[in-house]
Amino acid sequence: MRDESRFTMSRRRVVAALGALPVGLAAARVDAGAPASDVSPADLLVRMRCAPAGGWALWVYAGTLLVKPEGEMARTVLNVAGFSFNRAVRRPDGTYEYRLDETGYFCDPASGEPLERWTNPFTGREVRVVHYRSPQTLYFDRDRVLPGVALPSGGEFRGELARHAAVGGLVACTEDLYAKFPVRSASAERPAAASRTMTSLATHLATTDDLARPASAWLDASMSYSTMNTPIGWLGMDDVPALQNMRLVGRKRPADALDAIPGWLLARVRRDNPSILDVTKS
Repeated sequence: MRDESRFTMSRRRVVAALGALPVGLAAARVDAGAPASDVSPADLLVRMRCAPAGGWALWVYAGTLLVKPEGEMARTVLNVAGFSFNRAVRRPDGTYEYRLDETGYFCDPASGEPLERWTNPFTGREVRVVHYRSPQTLYFDRDRVLPGVALPSGGEFRGELARHAAVGGLVACTEDLYAKFPVRSASAERPAAASRTMTSLATHLATTDDLARPASAWLDASMSYSTMNTPIGWLGMDDVPALQNMRLVGRKRPADALDAIPGWLLARVRRDNPSILDVTKS
């Protein structure tokens, strides 16, 4: 699923399209045990998302994919189920190198089974469903998310981290990615592609009581995730003005807690992409 001519709906293609090598990163202040007011959004996000001391964490998630053609009501068209392993390692300049490897499946909303073929209810077209395996690398710099290489000509990217809110004993930290890629002319190597936009909005949650524990302790966290994108290419809607929304919820677990992954999903991944289960050994 690495066809870069057809950007998918989420952060995974934003990262893949922009690259994964470090660019000029400004130093960030990272003080262990610092007061909450001195903890950067990057520090907070890494603690919520990852295991302590640069260790790996497992995220198990599920949700839905919605599509809204211009002038029509939105409709949930598919379910989504997946998991990821991730870690963040602090660099000498105070920034973080964040690595993630994820896999997921698009499923029938009625049966919950992964689909191989699917008929788009808006177009009546039958398409081949493309599931995903997606390794990624990003860089977190205090309140920014940074890509690795120059954007394509005319492209735009912005990545923002924020301590979003504190309410009812919960603290929320957001990671928002915005990208726009221009129309691409056809060449001998690849077909033309229309202009595409991608908005990836992730909110991570933890309790104030857990956050008060030492930074070396495991932190329980959950997340909600939403996109507002041009439809993924394999939906067969390149000629239909529309937006799509992927809406997910997830929970963090220790990297070896494979029993947190639904049995059918783990079995399918062992068949399709077993190497992802060895990511944490590398």
